Amino acid sequence: GTVKLHGSNAGVYFTKKGGISGQSRTAGIDCGLNGFGEWLASDDVNCAFRGIRWELLDEYPILEGKDFVIYGEWCGGNIQKGVSINGLHKMFVIFGVKVIEGDEDEDNHWINTDKYEWLHSHPNNVYDIKDFGTFSVDIDFANPGLSSNIMAKITEQVEQECPVGKAFGRVLDDDNTTGEGVVWTHQKHDGTVYRFKVKGEKHSSSKVKTLAPVDI
Repeated sequence: GTVKLHGSNAGVYFTKKGGISGQSRTAGIDCGLNGFGEWLASDDVNCAFRGIRWELLDEYPILEGKDFVIYGEWCGGNIQKGVSINGLHKMFVIFGVKVIEGDEDEDNHWINTDKYEWLHSHPNNVYDIKDFGTFSVDIDFANPGLSSNIMAKITEQVEQECPVGKAFGRVLDDDNTTGEGVVWTHQKHDGTVYRFKVKGEKHSSSKVKTLAPVDI
């Protein structure tokens, strides 16, 4: 589990020939997306990502000769209101790297970067979501209610005091320390990723107070 950040989903697309461009969740961008395109185009940031690319190629030979995307959340600044990271410097927080094998999404797959902590460039406001801590839970799908309670407790703690806001000096009871929730991820050896999010009541779009039972 990692902290869910309230921002814009963005990506840094690398071509097999070394080209680099920005994209939203599904489409390429030259500018816009709350300033993400302009930020990525700056010389320092562009250089930082080229360095990250070489480190990835060195660690993951599977990326050689392939297009791939570094995905993250573009957040901070005035991108979203009502959360602890609002008003902080704008930052790109990496949560995954996806290999592009074809035009259809099912042709593509994620690589497992859980064991590595160098997917960042702090001077350029590029972070790895693992920089802010992780959570772990075992789910017994024959009795999922047990782990649901654990995830709910962790979500309430994050909602009360966002670990990212805390890392940048937001103080409980003095500042807005509201966190959105937690993203839970399980990655299989073949690159398939199961991912879901658990959000607190302050971020519930439905305002439903009673949770639906888990569909086993």
